[in-house]
Amino acid sequence: MKLLKINSESLTFNCFQQSLREEWLESTSWILFVAFAFAFMLAFAVGANDVANSFGTAVGSKVLTMKQAFVLASVFETAGAILLGGSVGATIRNGFLKKNERRSNVTLLMYGQLSAMFGAASWQILATLAKLPVSGTHSIVGAIVGFHVACKGWDGVGWNKLFKIVASWFLSPVIAGIASVAMFWFLHQRVLIPAQQYSSADNAKSEKLALFLLPIFYFATMTINIYALAHHQEKCPSGFLCDMPFYTSPLIAIISGILAAVLSYKFIVCKFKMQWAEELRKFGDQKPNEQIHLTVNQRTSELEEGEKKEVNRTIIDKKLCMPEMNVTPQAPLMTARLLSHIEKNDSFASSRALPSAASMGRIRLTSGGSFTLPPTITSINGRLMSETTDQGIVISPKGGDGEEYEFTEKSSGSVNIDDLDNGVFENDEFDGDIIVEKTFSEKRVNLLFEKLQIMTSCFGAFAHGGNDVSNAIGPLVAVYIYRMIGGLQIPEEVFAPWYLLAFGGLGITAGLWTCGAKLIKAMGEDITTITPVRGFCIELMSAFTVLGASTIGMPVSTTHCKVGSIVAIGIYGRTGVPVKQVINIALAWIVTVPTSALLSFLIMKLLLFMIPIV
Repeated sequence: MKLLKINSESLTFNCFQQSLREEWLESTSWILFVAFAFAFMLAFAVGANDVANSFGTAVGSKVLTMKQAFVLASVFETAGAILLGGSVGATIRNGFLKKNERRSNVTLLMYGQLSAMFGAASWQILATLAKLPVSGTHSIVGAIVGFHVACKGWDGVGWNKLFKIVASWFLSPVIAGIASVAMFWFLHQRVLIPAQQYSSADNAKSEKLALFLLPIFYFATMTINIYALAHHQEKCPSGFLCDMPFYTSPLIAIISGILAAVLSYKFIVCKFKMQWAEELRKFGDQKPNEQIHLTVNQRTSELEEGEKKEVNRTIIDKKLCMPEMNVTPQAPLMTARLLSHIEKNDSFASSRALPSAASMGRIRLTSGGSFTLPPTITSINGRLMSETTDQGIVISPKGGDGEEYEFTEKSSGSVNIDDLDNGVFENDEFDGDIIVEKTFSEKRVNLLFEKLQIMTSCFGAFAHGGNDVSNAIGPLVAVYIYRMIGGLQIPEEVFAPWYLLAFGGLGITAGLWTCGAKLIKAMGEDITTITPVRGFCIELMSAFTVLGASTIGMPVSTTHCKVGSIVAIGIYGRTGVPVKQVINIALAWIVTVPTSALLSFLIMKLLLFMIPIV
């Protein structure tokens, strides 16, 4: 009888618990619906602002169009969120609050997650309207701290862990920037400068090294990304590698990298070797269409205000294949100033696709107000080829005596004199464009790096998906888990379900297609000049930094890594970094955490006032 009595009391208690659970689920059902809405809003904001990091440089260097970037970003961001996002989401959900604080009141925590999503989303939308790239990680972390302070004060925050994460925010742009500059320095010295010389030996050396490095870069890019994916699957309880030996992840990554290197050699390196050998057979050492063009627009007192007289005649010397451009009597002064500028800033010339100072120094000024360029090939078999060059110049024969030819300028591929240096011209006598076409060898090298930049941009989006997209729906995952367990206990280690990560990817894609174009332009064009080689270095080193952090569950800022790399390479190349704009971006970074925290704090107070927790 005593045993029956105990079982009866236990059954009564369980029924009471079940009744309380059902009552709690019913009273908090609205939170789940609102959480999905706020999570989509936050993912949308991340897509509008933060995804510009991944493909901004590819669009800025004209390797991809905006539409192509949108399509690739949509695919790889979502894939990265699903395959890599769970562990970082766990850090966002649980990493900033102490254990006893997380378990004290589940309903209160669910209110907090709503506040965090709304606060972070609101700030990022405001930043997007102001065209400021800010960190999605900063926003969500600040918002989580803000809601906790609103209901518990400062005591429950895990400051040690938070300080470590804040330190990583400052370290990540420095590390990514140093790594990007180191790689660009090597490529600039060993590949770019030889490719820009008017020497067949230097050109051949550059092309040979570029082809040799190509499979290595494919190996490195594939290995690090596959390792991140496999390592995540080892840590995930439901992952397909969770019960495998510790060496499984690096083994799979290395095999994948070797496969990528072999395929790149077979289908890319061999293809280019055959193509270049065919060109060598046809033309020998005389590579077609290497020439330098100068267009000068002259202002004179006789012209009406705003009217320009264009001097754009060029005479082709067929015998020497040497273009001689007749410009105004002041042309020697203008050219001397340009040469002086380039000699003081050789790195600038290289990054702008200008010949080096030594090469430009061979320009010979003439007493008649014209100058003669170095001997370069402008014709094939004595006939000038009429075509649109990579630098946007159309050359077309006019015919008639004197062998006069006319060239016109298109809008793309030009470098405005004002971009070179405001000191080049002391007055307003001239304005115009200096158009210096790349050498044939440099075009080949750039073509190789264009393909690499596309690949690294895709993996950059993949890394961003694993880090920032998961952060965007981390609070939603928390609310979802609280509802599933009925608020009775909170598990310490839970990985986000794939369908919630996919939901975050959908929201981020919507934000990207709707509002992402302006910030992609800001990242890729407004900070400094981006070329395919620069873009490759920025993308690869930033991806390595972010993927390494994502693998260990550390929510670093993708924005910081990418901007740090862009600014560092701009400083190294001395191409000019807009100090005012960089300061504005830095200030936006500084105010992101407190602003998100304040917005979350206010929303939390409003929820507690309007819907008190009983």
